[in-house]
Amino acid sequence: ALRAWRPVRTPVAALARLCASGSSDEVSLGFMPSTRSGSGGPHNSFDEGTVPVILQHDLDRITLPGQVQQLHLYDTSNLSALRAAMTSSSSFMHVALDPRAVSARRVGVIAVGTECHVLGVAPSSKENVRGESSPSLKADIIGIRQQRVLELTQFEPHVRARVQPVGGDAYAEGEFDTAALERALAECTQLSESLGLDRPSAKNDDREAVQQAFASTASDPKKDSGEQAEARARVQAFRALRWLPGDRRARALQIIDVDQLFIFAFDELRTEKERLLAMKALRSVEGPEQTPEPDVRGADRP
Repeated sequence: ALRAWRPVRTPVAALARLCASGSSDEVSLGFMPSTRSGSGGPHNSFDEGTVPVILQHDLDRITLPGQVQQLHLYDTSNLSALRAAMTSSSSFMHVALDPRAVSARRVGVIAVGTECHVLGVAPSSKENVRGESSPSLKADIIGIRQQRVLELTQFEPHVRARVQPVGGDAYAEGEFDTAALERALAECTQLSESLGLDRPSAKNDDREAVQQAFASTASDPKKDSGEQAEARARVQAFRALRWLPGDRRARALQIIDVDQLFIFAFDELRTEKERLLAMKALRSVEGPEQTPEPDVRGADRP
């Protein structure tokens, strides 16, 4: 059976403020300082073994392993986390807030997030509801691998996490039917295009560019070929799931066993294909939309 979705909740930070903009790809969050952060402010020394965290409220924007996307960051905590990542290994954790915890005014994150690598940063600006602009950053990132969140701690001004890698099992190259997965994804993509439905942009779904970026940032010479095969298989499975709605993407991210991840991906693609075929059949029954002829009655009259 697929593993249950288990949120990780932290008692060391309290949610003080929560506001959102419908047109934004981020949600601004404010936190009370943790008692563990001491009185040193933003210059506190961080716990060894922790990594900076960018918290994501909108599940549709959570990064999957192998995915390239751009984050527009303007919240103080997330900007601080990005800068902390840039001054160390250029890596951070992209972690989704647990919607159930947020609705109850608690801080909680989904148990597994994505380790991401910063590919580039550009300055930008963010306009609030009053029309006032403030500095922001746009970061191009790539998802590297799943990591389990063990502990979440508020260090002023950003959140840090203690994490644990998942997977790492050795598999033989070709053990997973990635070709069949690609065919299933292509069928859904072609059906979507024939129906005129939106899909992820070509930039974000360019397999070759994603794989090159992934190889340049996530290759580990210490891994044996079996572990590398597993990592590549995970990336290909997640690539097939980027079109899913946010709650299903978050569900996929929680699946640790790579065999179960492939089963999940095939099931989702099969369900999507059935849905698209039903839509196509319904449209064929209804017939093409008729464009009304222009009313030319009396056009020759003076």
